[in-house]
Amino acid sequence: MLFSAGVASLIMDKFGRKFLLISSGLLTGVVLLIMAIYFHLKNLDFDVIHVSWIPAVCVMAYAATFKLGLGLVPIVITAEIFPTTVKAIGMTLADTVYVIAAAISINIYYVLYRNFGIHVPFYMFTACSFLMAIFTAIWIPETKGKTLDEIQLMLKGKKAVAAKESSEPNISARY
Repeated sequence: MLFSAGVASLIMDKFGRKFLLISSGLLTGVVLLIMAIYFHLKNLDFDVIHVSWIPAVCVMAYAATFKLGLGLVPIVITAEIFPTTVKAIGMTLADTVYVIAAAISINIYYVLYRNFGIHVPFYMFTACSFLMAIFTAIWIPETKGKTLDEIQLMLKGKKAVAAKESSEPNISARY
């Protein structure tokens, strides 16, 4: 995870926050799907002894792919979208939501595992990862290289170019 966080920090400004979020969502989804299939086959009494290494590799791959985007980029975006006057409150609320969501996901895992088998929560979290990638592709704006004013305009559904144009004097109006 430390290595992934370092790599993400180095490439975030080159590829952008949105790219890392989508990539991380898709990659974690693939890793979780492999785990779900493995445990599903194991529960169906398939012989998985020859591939018993899959869970260990998937846990490491999940940690790396999660930290590459989903574990780091939301913190950066949260810091970028709040004005300095409310940044502390906004980031505190975002962290609170993150902790609550983590606690809920642990409880969901436990309930699904106990009632339906170990593979079911992995299928559900696979779907969540893929849906998060789709959500990011459609609704999350790219904040790389944008000013706070440009980000605020994007969040309001306006183009940042319009703000630049409106702030420039209209030369033709003078003549």
